[in-house]
Amino acid sequence: YLSTLNEQLLNLVFQNYHIMFRTRVQIVAVVLITICFLKCVHYFFQGISNRKIIRGITSILVLVLILFLDDPFNSRHFLSISIGTAQRMMVVVTMLSYCYIFWILGKALYRRVKASQYIIIVITSLFSYWALMSCKVLLEIEMGNVPVFLFGVMMIGIALMMNYRHQLEYQQIQSLSEKLLTYDQLKDEFLAKTSHELKTPLHIILNLSRFLLEGQEGPLNQHQQQSLLFINREGQRLTRLVEDLLDASRIKEQEVRLFIQPTAPYYLVEEILAEMKVLLPQARNLELKNEIPQNFPPLLVDPDRFRQIIYNLVHNAIKYTETGTISVTGEVKDHKAEIKVIDTGVGIELKAQEAIFTTFYQGNHQGTKNSEGLGLGLVIVKHLVEIQDGVIWVESAPGEGSSFIFTLPIASESFFKSSQVGLKDPYIYKQKDALYQQEEMPREVEVLGEYTILVVDDEIVNRKIMITLMNQMGHRVLSADSGKRALELLGEEKIDLMILDLMMPDMTGDQVCQKVREQYSITELPILILTAAGRTLDLLNAFQCGANDFQKKPADADELKARVKSLLLIKKSAEEAKWRELKYFQSQISPHFLYNTLNTIIGLSYRDSEKTREALQNLSTYFRAKLELHLQNDFITLEEELELVKAYLEIEQMRYNDRLQVQYDIDKTAKAHLPSLTLQPLVENAVRHGIAVRDQGGSIIISVRKRESKRVCVIIKDDGPGMSFEKQRELLQGGNGQIGFANVLKKITLIQGASIELDSHEGEGTCITILLPEVKEYESNADR
Repeated sequence: YLSTLNEQLLNLVFQNYHIMFRTRVQIVAVVLITICFLKCVHYFFQGISNRKIIRGITSILVLVLILFLDDPFNSRHFLSISIGTAQRMMVVVTMLSYCYIFWILGKALYRRVKASQYIIIVITSLFSYWALMSCKVLLEIEMGNVPVFLFGVMMIGIALMMNYRHQLEYQQIQSLSEKLLTYDQLKDEFLAKTSHELKTPLHIILNLSRFLLEGQEGPLNQHQQQSLLFINREGQRLTRLVEDLLDASRIKEQEVRLFIQPTAPYYLVEEILAEMKVLLPQARNLELKNEIPQNFPPLLVDPDRFRQIIYNLVHNAIKYTETGTISVTGEVKDHKAEIKVIDTGVGIELKAQEAIFTTFYQGNHQGTKNSEGLGLGLVIVKHLVEIQDGVIWVESAPGEGSSFIFTLPIASESFFKSSQVGLKDPYIYKQKDALYQQEEMPREVEVLGEYTILVVDDEIVNRKIMITLMNQMGHRVLSADSGKRALELLGEEKIDLMILDLMMPDMTGDQVCQKVREQYSITELPILILTAAGRTLDLLNAFQCGANDFQKKPADADELKARVKSLLLIKKSAEEAKWRELKYFQSQISPHFLYNTLNTIIGLSYRDSEKTREALQNLSTYFRAKLELHLQNDFITLEEELELVKAYLEIEQMRYNDRLQVQYDIDKTAKAHLPSLTLQPLVENAVRHGIAVRDQGGSIIISVRKRESKRVCVIIKDDGPGMSFEKQRELLQGGNGQIGFANVLKKITLIQGASIELDSHEGEGTCITILLPEVKEYESNADR
């Protein structure tokens, strides 16, 4: 259009062209510009623009375009219009279009649509441009380059508006993307929490039905056994469904962890098929075959994940096979194992063979129960095969069955030599008659067992199941329905093992672990976490907070018992090591005490023979009545230890006469246990380094009092010369060559829940405070 104005640039291409041709080019160009502009405005403001009106105006413009392309200025044309008429027609048609465009932009400005500042520029330049062009055409007024400038401003405004809209859309897409990521994370967390709520009742159903099937609540008739077996089977199916959901979530988050080791495929497949034969409906005439050779080379895979692959493929085959056989075969090809799961079912169409490995896809096969499951099994299988360096594909035809084929690496001889691991003895599946046949009731177990186990779960049925299992193992069981109650029981009872649910309403399992670990080490009180979600992050937090082990729900009874037994053995080994260490300290301190006492008696013999005989009589009584007891017992009562201290101080008072004053402030109701010869070395140090070095002597105060926190406080205080802060720090760190204090310090740290404090100032004396856990009267007597 611009090439026909002013310098007539079009004349460079078409020399001496007719004015009629120029007019036609101008009209056609203006109409095309108007159509494009109209469509552009409609695209950007679809919520304001009316599609029907746009189509109507566009149709009129197209008719005008066709008319002028047909040369209406020719005298032989059926219209034969003049140039002036054509220009007025163009003004009217474009005026109609620009008025509607002006209305759309004005309404957008009224509605405060974003980018309104650019809309104002476009409206102003558009209206000015159209007005000037109309004046030029109708009134033949020369406008110069002003229309061209206005048209350029309008196009720049449109470009800026388009760029602004593009930025807004990009920001919206980015915001939506962030929201989708947030919602996806919330979905995964919801899935984990929901699975916990699903697994809790499943845990109850499976274990209670198992108890009934084992005959623990009395004999069952055949009909009751069948009903319970059906309940147990459906519970296992729902458990697998929840596991599929969790696995799908882990796959998406790439949290699937593998424990690669040599695995014999024959025995694992044999176990799975034997288990599934029992669970097959009686109406199905199906035969499950394990055709993998027994001497098949071991696979280098995760055994649990390989089991999951076979289980899902066989379960999928059962789902679409009413009668016939399902066989699992294996052969070695190209240094890899090729495993096939072959069925004689309905088969799979060619177009569906790729889709079956997508999430939530389910085949549409008539006559089969294709509504079962969520369509996640094959997706999980594909991922598990691929992350173990394998591939999977399917060969099938409708009505001819299916063959799912996958490859996995083989454990080569070089692997065994380099890693120094061998293939473990294969676990051969044996069907447990207890699940399906009636058994005798289990024997009655004692309420008091060798170990005390604390079960913490907010579900009463879960606690009942755990109590039953632990009683079967012969243990004493305590239960708590909250973390707060569990911490209270820890202060009241001696607990050997805690079985703790991860998700509870008042305190989570990690919070309880943190509180427990403030007082007990991982060997003093093992903690077994029960979790339904099994997320890596949750388990990592639990271990960081001090858990020893974890068990996923629903827990297999045999596996749970094995874990409990293992943790109790660890605790027992740690306790035995602690007793041996205490014996070692006793062997060190006993001669030390003996030598010092004999030196005291020898010094006394030079001054007073009567007191020497009295001291020897006391020493003889001490060795005969006390030392044997101390050598035979790891722990003695506080009362017995104080008697030893009194005997020692009586001997020392004979030596120092009035220079040594002793005061006792003892609460006889305070009961505690401690290793033998724990307090005596501290009293001896007070005499040797606090009283003997002073010419005027001094006093020693021994106090025993109860504390509110179920602790017994023992204070040994002297008014000797005291010691510097540096010397105190050396003593508490086990240095300074003081064997007596170092051994006492080590003994105190080995006592569960005990602590020691040293407070001394030069010239003001020394005070040693020991906190011991209080024991009950019957516990003190039982230890005697």
